[in-house]
Amino acid sequence: MTSGTFVTPTVGGGQSQFGLESYLARLNYNYKSKYYLGASIRQDSNSDLPEANRKGYFPGVSVAYRISEESFFKNSTALGFISDFRIRGSFAEVGNIAIGRFRYLGQYSAAVYGGQSGIGFSNIGNPALRWEEQKKYDLGLELGFLDGRINFIADYFRQDNDKIVLSAPTAPSLGVPGNSIVQNVGNIRNSGFELGINAEVLRKGDFTWSSSFNFTTQKNKVLALFNNEDQIGAYNIIRVGESINALYGYQYLGVAPANGNPLYQKANGTIIQGRISNQAYYTYDPANPNQYYNSALPISASNPDNRATLASSDRSVLGSVLPKWFGGFNNTFTYKGIDLNVLLRYQGGNLIYNRTRTDLVNQNFVNNGTEILGRWKSVAEPGDGVTPSVYFGRSTFINLDNQAYTRFVEKGDFLRLDNLSLGYKIPSKALNKISVGSVRIYASAQNLFVITGYKGLDPETNTNGAGVDYNGNPQQRTFTFGINLGI
Repeated sequence: MTSGTFVTPTVGGGQSQFGLESYLARLNYNYKSKYYLGASIRQDSNSDLPEANRKGYFPGVSVAYRISEESFFKNSTALGFISDFRIRGSFAEVGNIAIGRFRYLGQYSAAVYGGQSGIGFSNIGNPALRWEEQKKYDLGLELGFLDGRINFIADYFRQDNDKIVLSAPTAPSLGVPGNSIVQNVGNIRNSGFELGINAEVLRKGDFTWSSSFNFTTQKNKVLALFNNEDQIGAYNIIRVGESINALYGYQYLGVAPANGNPLYQKANGTIIQGRISNQAYYTYDPANPNQYYNSALPISASNPDNRATLASSDRSVLGSVLPKWFGGFNNTFTYKGIDLNVLLRYQGGNLIYNRTRTDLVNQNFVNNGTEILGRWKSVAEPGDGVTPSVYFGRSTFINLDNQAYTRFVEKGDFLRLDNLSLGYKIPSKALNKISVGSVRIYASAQNLFVITGYKGLDPETNTNGAGVDYNGNPQQRTFTFGINLGI
């Protein structure tokens, strides 16, 4: 039963089809463990593309030079502590199949018209739709020290997403469903550096400690869009020159201490206040905070008291929702039959719009968070300087529901204990009488704690994938106990 075929839907469902046919050829060659070459070519046919453009050809090549195998390197006493040294580079091109089902075709879907069930035109097809491609570049080096006891890697990477499949806007007068048509119109670049080190830190008797650490930087930039036009949502913007889905909203300046009204800064630098009692905006004068009149604005019949506006044009890019750096720190300890693993993970440099906080300072007789206790009460009790005065029924005006602004923007930096596991392998001598080869008892825990300044439940909770936390569920804390038997 297809969803939407009932005027009053009580059941739902659907069916879709997808096919991918692929062929791959690959060649690997090395000469004297010194020179390495790899090459590949693959052909993919995607059923979600028109037949004329269905096939895509994606090459890849990699080279490496192991300098440590050269005679001058091996014979050098000064470089004897370096056991391996190589430089490498690679290029590869791949196609993205996640572009939606049959968007190159004109499509119909269930619709209601005049209270009756029917079908309606839902998508205008684009027979020129092509593969969305990713070009990946990498340049790096590897160093090994003390016969491989310590290994270090460093990489620079770049990934260019070309011909991205996006909904290009059309004029409403054309009558196109959704006022858009799917086209290959986008280009996005990701680039950064990755550093990593693996080491056998300590080996003494029955005790060993091995560790690995990696750190990666990331820079994201939109290079092209349809006519380079901004794509603006409630909280985000996709704009050429900015990171994808950057937060986009108003600049919030806190609370006017004289009256508890919220203050904002317009694009031209003017400070305005939102007068809660009549839900209107006025130019803010710190010397006369309760003067709701602006002589610089012309008087008119539609604006007799010279009100200001908080317009869409006053919004600006607030920051990136993508982490600028991330990585992990993994440690494994062993002593006789005991093993312990500790994995820490971190990231930061990104912003989160905590939309959940907006509902937790709602003033319409619903449950509130403790943040509301910092509200402005009077000149003598100005509160935390961030939370305006309360006023029943004016929550949407006071908190700008469903619009982004800096009041609820927070840093997403965190350090998480991702995994902790402890195991014990029973000595084989103790198992001889029961004809069991090995027994290992273990316990593990995931997501034990998070260190963060984020006020929400979890800095990795994004309910719409664009850095907006709107009543999202945090990651679960999981405990596992078990036994591994080998016979």
